[in-house]
Amino acid sequence: MSFSVKQKQKAILRAYFRSGAGQWKVLVLDKRASEIVGELFRGEELRKEGITVSIPLDSKRVDKLESTTGLYLVASSAANAKLIAEDARNEILQKMHICFLSDPAPIEQLVDSVMNPTPPKSLRISEIVTASSDFLCQGDNLFSLASHAHALKPETIAHGLTSALGMLGVVPIIRAEKGGVAEQVGEVLADRLRAELYMGKIVQKSLISRPLLVLTDRKNNLSTALRHPWTYRAMLFDVLGLKASSVEVTVRDKGTDRCMKYNLDEDADDFWRKHATSSFPEVASAIEAELKLYLEEVAEVNKLGSDVSSEISSLPDLARRKEMIDMHMNIATALLDEIKSRGLDELYRIEEDAEAGVVDWNAVMSVIKSDRGTKEDKLRLFLVCFLSGPPIGQAQLDQYRQALEAAGCDPSPIEYALPLKGLVEAKSVPPPATSEKRRLGLMVSGLVQQGKANLKKGVVEVAQNFNKLMTLSRANAMPLTRIVDNFVELKGGFDSSFTFHDPKVKPDAIENGPRNLMPFQDAIAFVVGGGNYIEYENLIEHLHGRGIVYGASALLGGAQFLESFSLSDPQP
Repeated sequence: MSFSVKQKQKAILRAYFRSGAGQWKVLVLDKRASEIVGELFRGEELRKEGITVSIPLDSKRVDKLESTTGLYLVASSAANAKLIAEDARNEILQKMHICFLSDPAPIEQLVDSVMNPTPPKSLRISEIVTASSDFLCQGDNLFSLASHAHALKPETIAHGLTSALGMLGVVPIIRAEKGGVAEQVGEVLADRLRAELYMGKIVQKSLISRPLLVLTDRKNNLSTALRHPWTYRAMLFDVLGLKASSVEVTVRDKGTDRCMKYNLDEDADDFWRKHATSSFPEVASAIEAELKLYLEEVAEVNKLGSDVSSEISSLPDLARRKEMIDMHMNIATALLDEIKSRGLDELYRIEEDAEAGVVDWNAVMSVIKSDRGTKEDKLRLFLVCFLSGPPIGQAQLDQYRQALEAAGCDPSPIEYALPLKGLVEAKSVPPPATSEKRRLGLMVSGLVQQGKANLKKGVVEVAQNFNKLMTLSRANAMPLTRIVDNFVELKGGFDSSFTFHDPKVKPDAIENGPRNLMPFQDAIAFVVGGGNYIEYENLIEHLHGRGIVYGASALLGGAQFLESFSLSDPQP
C-alpha cells in the first residue's frame, strides 16, 4: 500500500465527477457524502471538474435545471433512493448520474419509485454506479467511519471497513482484540470479506503481499484518547476544532477582532505538509524562518527599483508565500493564546510524566484548583494520570473527586475508569517525578512564556531546547504502536489476547495463530471507540518505512471523547 488512501479516494470520486457530460454540473449530496467531499475537495477543485454548485439532496427544489447535468453522490439507503426518484419523476435535471457510496445499493427501490405508479415522460437517469467510499479521509493514510462520537454497531463498523478495504483492493489477515466490540467486528468483517470474495466484488491489487489488519478496543487504552497534544495538527484538531481541513480563528486587525477561516491543504501548502506533525515551538520557529526569508527576498526586489523585469515572475510567488505566512502566524498566535490561558504546556508536561509511570499528584491538584484550564482540561488531566500512573488509594481518589466537583467538573467518567485501574491503600502522595523527562519537561512552561514574542523575534533556541523533550517523547511507542509492531514483526507477544481470521480460508480450516512466515510490509490499525491524531502520528513515526494506515470508528479530540463517556454504553 505505497499510495495515499486519501488520494485513492479522491481519484475514484474525481473519475465519477468527470463522467457527467455537459458544461454545467450540479453536485447533489446527502449529509454523509457532504462530509466525505468536504474532507477531500476544495471549492476550486470542484469547479475544475465543471461543478458549479453543490446542493443538499433533501433541499426543496424551486426551479428546474433542464440544461444541467446532476451528479448525485449519496449513501446507500432507501430514503435517499426515494428522494432521487422524486427528482427524476419531476424532471428537475436534464441528465442524472447517480453514485451510491457503497454496496448494496438500493437500485431496485430507486427504479420502482421512478417507474410506479406511472413512468415519467422522459427517463433522465443516465447511469447508476457504486463507489467503495463510505468513510471519511482526514489524512493521507487516516480515515474514520463517523464525524462525531456515537455508538456504532459491529455490523456498521464492518460495513465501513469493507468499503475501505474494497477501495484498496486488499483482503487482510485480521487480528482482533478479545473481550469487546473489536472481537465482534473481526468476526463480522471476516464473514463479509469471504462473501465479497466469493461474489467477485473485491479485486485484489496484489496476490503476493497481503496486509495485516489489527482491530483494538479503545476502552483498553483510554489515556491516549484523553491526552493533550503538542504537535501542530493534533493541537488544531483538539484545541481549535479543525474540521474538513479548515480552522477558524479570531484575528486582531487594526484594533478590531474578526473571524478568519483558513483552509489547510497538504497539496497546496508546503508549510502545512512539512510541519503538520511538528511540535508547537518547532512550528513557531519555522514561521519565523519563513518570514525572515520572505523579507530578505522582498528587500532584494525593492533594491532593483524600476528595473524589475528580471524579478517580475517572482512577485505572484512572493504574494502567495506572504499569504501562507500570515495564515500560519495567525493560527499559531491563536494556539498560543489558548496555551497561555488554559496552561496547556503544564498539562502536557504532567501527562508526559504520567505516561512514563511517574505522577506529580501535587501538580495535578494545583491545576484542578487553579483558574487556568477548562473543566474538561482538569478532568482529562486527572484521568490520564489516574489511568497511566501507579495505583492510588480510595482516600486519595475521594480527595481528587471532591476537588474536581468543586471545580465544576462532572466526575461520572471516573466511575467508568475505576474497573480499568486497581486501587491500593496509599498512605502518602507519591513524590514528584525526578526523571530526565520531567526535568526537560519543566522547560515547557518557560518556553511558552516567551512564545508571544518568539513568533515575531525568533524561536530557534526555544525549538532546540524543546526538541530534547520531544525526542524523549517520540522515542516512546504508545500501546497501539507496540501492538501493531508486535504483529507485523511476528513477535508473538499478544497472540493470546487477539483472535485470528483469514477471510480467504474457511473458518473451520483455521487454527488460531498466524500463518505468515515473513513480517508484514503493510498494516492497517483500526480503533473501535475513537481514534486521534496523537496515536496516528506515533504509529506512523515508529513504523516508518512500512505501509501504515490508521482508522477509527470516529476521530475525536480529548474533550469530544470525554463527552462520549456513558456508563451504559461507553463505546463512541
